[in-house]
Amino acid sequence: MASSEDLIYDSPNWRTATGSRLAAESKKNLLSSPLLSSTKLYKDEGPDVLLNRLAEIDQDNKMKDEAIDSLSYEVKGLEELVKRQEVLIHKLNSESMNANESVIQLKREMETSIDIKSETNPLTAKKQTDLLESLMRVNKQKGRETVSSELYYHVMRLDNESENKNLSKDLRVTEDDLLKLYKESTAIEHSTTSEQKIIILENRVRELIGKLAEMGNENKLLLSIQAAKTNVIQELTEEISKRGATEEHVLELRDKIDFKDSEIADLREELAQTMRIVSVREKEILSLRSVDVGIPYQLWQEDRERMQSQLRNLQNSKLTYEEKIVKQQLQIRTLTERIQNISKSIGTNPTQRQSISPSRVAPRSPSGLSSPKSFRKRPSSLNSPLNSTSDSMGPLKLDFDDDFEERDEVPAPLYKTLENKSKQLESALIERDQRLTEKDEINGLIVIIQMLSKKVDVLTKARSVDTKAWRKREEELEFQLETVKNNMLRMEQELRGQIADRSLAVINLRTKINMMSRSQADEPSQ
Repeated sequence: MASSEDLIYDSPNWRTATGSRLAAESKKNLLSSPLLSSTKLYKDEGPDVLLNRLAEIDQDNKMKDEAIDSLSYEVKGLEELVKRQEVLIHKLNSESMNANESVIQLKREMETSIDIKSETNPLTAKKQTDLLESLMRVNKQKGRETVSSELYYHVMRLDNESENKNLSKDLRVTEDDLLKLYKESTAIEHSTTSEQKIIILENRVRELIGKLAEMGNENKLLLSIQAAKTNVIQELTEEISKRGATEEHVLELRDKIDFKDSEIADLREELAQTMRIVSVREKEILSLRSVDVGIPYQLWQEDRERMQSQLRNLQNSKLTYEEKIVKQQLQIRTLTERIQNISKSIGTNPTQRQSISPSRVAPRSPSGLSSPKSFRKRPSSLNSPLNSTSDSMGPLKLDFDDDFEERDEVPAPLYKTLENKSKQLESALIERDQRLTEKDEINGLIVIIQMLSKKVDVLTKARSVDTKAWRKREEELEFQLETVKNNMLRMEQELRGQIADRSLAVINLRTKINMMSRSQADEPSQ
């Protein structure tokens, strides 16, 4: 017989309590899981936070896989238990068949003994048969009433090895009882029949019939339990097959996540390369600025505008200088023409006593006297004054002539005017040379400024093109990063939904098992 603790643990109330407790705990764990609690998603989360979330999802998936493995292990244990129970049921069926055959043989032997006795005492034989039938009816009714309540608990104990051992012991005891009964029946056949031995035999027959009824009820309960367990095993196999499909889907999602992670790494490498290229370009631009201009970009821009304004002013001043030079050239031409006219008039004067050579010209003293012989001017190249003014334009050369006579003297006012004109021409020519040199310097500065402006324009255009390309590439990378983030969030939501569905399916499966155990517990009571 089973102990009180086995009856308590196998009772339907205890099974329903444990089933409800397990369901509550699983529901609590599901609700307290970090994946379902963190339902708030942020779009501004970085890739590091997403990687941490993916690691948490992987850990939860591993826990779920372990739970699935434990369930599959439990299913295997149930299958082994069902197999053992099938073997046990087969043994019980064979033993019940043997017991029925032994009972039939005992009945036949008892009938034969009763027939033998009825020949001697027919009234007592009839009474004994009636008594035997009534006792068998009473035992059947008692077996139906009393065995049904205790038999369920006894069958529920068959899940453990100790219960199987107890059942095997009971079967051995029944076999021993049958052997004893057979021996006693054979002894009764050989011995003289007495009423006490018949009563003992009837009691043993009643006990045997009760045990057979108990074994039949146990067989029925075992068959019902086997059917229920087969249904549960089928449901579990279907659930495991579904889980296999979901696991394949999860593996595909993980592969997609790995692929997206590799794409993100590639994009990060490209971004780092572009940033390095940008830094190199900026360094080159800074080096060009430092070498060519030596000032920052804004100051260089301001200096460029200032130099352009100066260039415009210089161009305007150049135009004015050119106009002045043209006017001075006209004045020089007019003066040279006048000098030529004066020289011609001096050389061809008919009132003079003697022709004066143009190479001999001497100034008069302020008092109207002739100049001394020691200091006389002789302007060189007066024969060609135009060439002298246009080509050399140098200072007038002085030459002393001792043979110069007073009669060859020129009037002092005319000489002074000629000297003043020559000085003016010399100063004008010197100023003209200075202006021409300034003009050359201005032209050189203009060329340098134009070259610098062209170089600056080229650099600004290249910088604008590079900035546009970098901005475009940066926008493309940001768009790709946003798409990757959205895909990862969507995949995370799908994984959360699948995990929640799995946990709910496990809870439903456990509740079904508990309901089946309750229904099996309620069937014997009914």
